[in-house]
Amino acid sequence: MKKIITLFVIISFAVFSCINLSGCKSAEEDLIVVDFSQEYPLLNLKLSDIADISYIKLQGKDSARFLSSAGSFENSIYIDSNWLFISDSSPYIKEGNTWMRKKSLAHLYKFDLKGNFIQSVVNPKNNKEGFNAISLEYDIDPLKKQIYVGSSFESYVKCYDYNGNLLGTDSLGKLYSHTFLEGNHLVCYDNDSQLIIALSGRLEDNGRTLSYYNLDSKTFQETEDLKLGRPLSFTSSSREVSKGLDGHYISTLRSDTVFQVNTNLDIVPKFAIKRLYKDRDITVVPLVETQEYIIFCNMQDEKSQRDKTWEKANYIYIKSEKQIYKLAVCHKPSKEKSILGEELLEDKIYLQPNFLTRHNDVMVCVFKVPALKENYNLLPDDLRRITDASAEDDNPVLMIMMFGKQLPKVSSLVQ
Repeated sequence: MKKIITLFVIISFAVFSCINLSGCKSAEEDLIVVDFSQEYPLLNLKLSDIADISYIKLQGKDSARFLSSAGSFENSIYIDSNWLFISDSSPYIKEGNTWMRKKSLAHLYKFDLKGNFIQSVVNPKNNKEGFNAISLEYDIDPLKKQIYVGSSFESYVKCYDYNGNLLGTDSLGKLYSHTFLEGNHLVCYDNDSQLIIALSGRLEDNGRTLSYYNLDSKTFQETEDLKLGRPLSFTSSSREVSKGLDGHYISTLRSDTVFQVNTNLDIVPKFAIKRLYKDRDITVVPLVETQEYIIFCNMQDEKSQRDKTWEKANYIYIKSEKQIYKLAVCHKPSKEKSILGEELLEDKIYLQPNFLTRHNDVMVCVFKVPALKENYNLLPDDLRRITDASAEDDNPVLMIMMFGKQLPKVSSLVQ
């Protein structure tokens, strides 16, 4: 009886969150309720069971030098039918034998699908031409072959064609943490709305959370806003925007609900998370979505991350069954010479937000050449050949995971 009441409360919360949202569907339609205190069935699934793996060695290090010391840029990758786009916001510049992070004008590079550098699409020479950025926000309209680019430091967005010709500039009036395309609208997401000022403890309303900018009329569309429920604080600052089949998911520790902004600009609750602790914020991040399933991971605040009983893990929701399974391989404890993505090289599944791209069914792990050489024994034959032909200061190697293979029979995989 207690479980039934709890479930009713969760669903009621999602319905309430949906009130006054423009075009919002019934909250109970396809709502996925996640309870991390539950022991979900284990699914013994290998990465190669559901994804095709390939490797791309990025060339052109003299013209397009990528992060060679730290950090990752998987989230800045877009793979067109002919091209590979990657933004580089904080390049590392070599001083002596050390790579130093330097504030620099952000670039957007274009490669072919073999990893050959083609050109800098966004190639600024000064502040008036480009963006100063910690993170370069961009999205691509593959039909129009247009690229919309903004940054974390600027309140405007520029439109380029695939050859780097500037087509126009639009002023958005304020900074946004994420911008993404849905049809002819630029969806602007501000996770910093309703911010708690740390020193004074007061609440500052920084405006709307979601705004829709019509690229045809050059105006913001009148819509109801997304209410996240909890003010922004240090522990709730984590947020992710990921691409789904029918729109973009918004995951934030400011809400127990993961919403989706779909292609019709409806705001739809998709996940409702049962909270484990009163003082800890927990949510999920959808990572991969196909017609058959959604793979997601858990995301938690800093207090939960310090909890030794907390386990980072991947889960899969089988749509036909409306059932959640836990994937059998979880992140192993860190050890000497371990590298990000080591589980992937062992044909195991450990996917995380770092591997998100701007696609619903493509993830990318970046391997730097020195790390590959140090972990040579883990590498498959084709990656060993790439590593053998690479120098340690070369650009990194991309591991491309393309999902969409038919899921094996689930009953044979349950442990």
